[in-house]
Amino acid sequence: LVGTFLSDLEKGQEDVVMIDRFLKKLAREKFPQIRPNTEDDLLLFPIDNRYNLGILPLKRAIERIVHNDPKVAVKIPMRWLRFLDSMLSKRKHTSCLSIKQVAAIARDMGVTSVEEQEDALRLFHNRGAITHLTGSETLHSIVTIRPQWLLDNLSLVIRDGDLHQLDEQEIEKAGLGEDVRNTFTEGIASRDFLEFVWKYNTDFFVDLMRSAMLLSDWNFGTDRSYLIPSQLKTVHKDHVQAPRCLFNFSESFLPMGVFQRLVSLCVIHGSRHLEKGKPSMKPELYKNFAVVEIEPNFVVRIGEDTDNQTISLSSAPEFAQRGFKIVTAMIQKISYDVMKSRLKWDVQFQSKTSDECISLLEAQNRKLFPWFSNAKDDEQNSAHEHDLNSFLKSL
Repeated sequence: LVGTFLSDLEKGQEDVVMIDRFLKKLAREKFPQIRPNTEDDLLLFPIDNRYNLGILPLKRAIERIVHNDPKVAVKIPMRWLRFLDSMLSKRKHTSCLSIKQVAAIARDMGVTSVEEQEDALRLFHNRGAITHLTGSETLHSIVTIRPQWLLDNLSLVIRDGDLHQLDEQEIEKAGLGEDVRNTFTEGIASRDFLEFVWKYNTDFFVDLMRSAMLLSDWNFGTDRSYLIPSQLKTVHKDHVQAPRCLFNFSESFLPMGVFQRLVSLCVIHGSRHLEKGKPSMKPELYKNFAVVEIEPNFVVRIGEDTDNQTISLSSAPEFAQRGFKIVTAMIQKISYDVMKSRLKWDVQFQSKTSDECISLLEAQNRKLFPWFSNAKDDEQNSAHEHDLNSFLKSL
């Protein structure tokens, strides 16, 4: 657990101890996997990249853990190490390599077969030496040898537009003033704006964000655009009305980005039907609330309550059971892909006539209307081992 901007703390170590005490109270039961900073008797590692403060204790702690991890002790051919070293030596001049460049480097180092090259790249990716994503042909075509390049480019569109502003003169000169405002208030980014910030890597970063469920195609306008839910700013004041289903994360926590990814998946799923020529209503989107037609005439309302750590769902009675099934599968997909299945929640239901919350087991036993009144359509979708397109088809 790393705390940055150490030198900005007014009271120095006194502030560090106060913050650490607060974090220990939060993390004591919910996050036992956090490794403490034993050198300084703290939970967190306070650092400041700008002045190289606190970096060495953090580095030593990581090295100790890695050294004792049996999964790291894998024997590999020396030609693989030469292959990796040769790739990383290019970082002085570039942040990424094409798969054709990588294949040429591999052959020069004696890694000649495509299968062995893929095995080596998979190992290097899993160990964090490089980043090589394979969710699409576009992603597979790029090998990132400087991971900071990914963060720098993603932060051009996932950012606080008030705190981290782009060059206004350049934006206006390119005629993209309205595009920028739409991106950082309405969450709708034009293709022109993305090409302006990402240049010739636009297809790669669109695929990267799409595969991470951070972006979805926006098919509700004449120009090619994309929805980035994390950039929605307007807050919806009302909660999803009962009867509703509650996904309650309060026993652990509801991380930032889960609700936004859920919105993205709902819009992607709805767009699949729009692309088939079937009519679809334009989604109603807010920072904490969304109304999306995910299938013809099948509308879901989802909302996030950060105070109570819940995501709520409602839909028309005839679609409630299927809506519960689809949204449950989507949350499982987010948990599996983004958090290695570590996201934990309870499911509860509320009726129109009572504020009482009914547990999932009780609702199933009572065949609670409208969520479990239909005996059919009870097959569960697996979120595991599916790429995003296959997963959405399974819904």
